[in-house]
Amino acid sequence: MFARILLSANLAAAALGAALPATSAQAECRLAKVATLHPVVDNNQILIPGTLNGHKVSFLFDTSFPASIIPAAAARRLGIDVQNLNNLETALLTGWNLYTAEVTEGTTQVQNVDLDGHTVRMTLFGVFGTRDNFGSPDTVAVLGTDFWRQYDVEIDLKSNEINLYHPDGCATTNLAYWTNAYNVVDMEKRGWQMMVKAKLNGHEVAALLDTGTRFSNLTERAAGELGAAKDEKSILQNEPRMAEVQPTDLLSLTKISYGIGIAQPGPDVGSFGVYQPVKNNDYRTGYWLAKFNNFTLDEETIAPARLRVVPTPRLTNEVGSRLGQQYFTYDVLLGVDFLLAHRVMISNSQMKMYFSHTGGPALQSVSARSAQ
Repeated sequence: MFARILLSANLAAAALGAALPATSAQAECRLAKVATLHPVVDNNQILIPGTLNGHKVSFLFDTSFPASIIPAAAARRLGIDVQNLNNLETALLTGWNLYTAEVTEGTTQVQNVDLDGHTVRMTLFGVFGTRDNFGSPDTVAVLGTDFWRQYDVEIDLKSNEINLYHPDGCATTNLAYWTNAYNVVDMEKRGWQMMVKAKLNGHEVAALLDTGTRFSNLTERAAGELGAAKDEKSILQNEPRMAEVQPTDLLSLTKISYGIGIAQPGPDVGSFGVYQPVKNNDYRTGYWLAKFNNFTLDEETIAPARLRVVPTPRLTNEVGSRLGQQYFTYDVLLGVDFLLAHRVMISNSQMKMYFSHTGGPALQSVSARSAQ
């Protein structure tokens, strides 16, 4: 449903001359820098400045949600023309949408878009719901993986940079060019997400880098499988949620995924699995902390490791249903707190993630207020 979003052809052509120098062993690898973006980290959200339809806005950087989206109220406020979905799409969304909390508006293709000084074209967004923004009045759009997957993406928050590359001849080259002390893990595509293998207390878990989630967390299902006991002293206060603000963690965004047509049944699927307890805007939002001896990603070990445990919907399968698994097969979400302590290269061309520790705590779940 969502077309690829491309930086302007003139910008891409000019960037080809900005390739990074290669060693003699890597002489055939050309890592051409397409753009350098300068994000702002505010309340553990990674925001990229720009303009949308002539208005100064912030774009939320999201490496796990498959679509770029705008809340309907923000689209109206910014004077963005929204196209209704066609009849087939409308039938799909109204007839099979189990997430009734969000109302689909349609799509919009915005011609006038600037991303931190770089012109962007083919900007197709899904428009949904009744919310106005993603955390502040000017944070009105999420740029999802439909944008970022066309690049190798380097995230260096210590230097206030997100670099976008087009690699050429780099299939077997180490792309952690900034250091010799790096780690690398293979990425595996599961549904819409790119998973990596990690270990929690020695048990293999599936981890997902999610830059839309402010703090790393563990699914309630995985916590139970690992024997993490809930303690009254580990209960955290719910974070305040204003009615006009759309939360950007993966679970909250997944609630709208059916409404904007990302997940649709195939020809052999007769019914949906039903997510519980998410329905009619009534879902649990509290977190509790679980402490583990260690969390290991490649050769980096965080010890001890404390993670927020979040109530992830359970899927009750109905006959013929294969839906939902694409979202909830992960165990651990690595959020913005992880990126604040690491430099990361997401190599979509190699299906690998390179990373190195740059200092500071890698998991900041303990910074939330708790009843300890």
